[in-house]
Amino acid sequence: MIDTGVVSAEDLDRIMQYGLGFRYPWIGPIKTADLGGLDVFHSIATYLYKELSAEQKPPESFTKLVSQNNLGLKQVAGFIYTHLRFVKRLWQSVTSVLLGSGNS
Repeated sequence: MIDTGVVSAEDLDRIMQYGLGFRYPWIGPIKTADLGGLDVFHSIATYLYKELSAEQKPPESFTKLVSQNNLGLKQVAGFIYTHLRFVKRLWQSVTSVLLGSGNS
């Protein structure tokens, strides 16, 4: 649906959070993929699409992001996390404090 322009990634997440998704009250499936790593979700999707979808492969926008090394939050580039550089700095600060690996 994102590839065909029917819905944006943000709007798809909102639909799942506030419409269909009682299991997605805090975060939608697109943000979940961004947070978990698009490379991981793409690998799983590549395997599962053959079994579960008539499309036979993940959407082109998904494949394009992964091929460009836009892997979601870990690269601060994905479907939704595209301009949140401060998130990466915050994550580094938090892990630094939690792991005691130096100054934050």
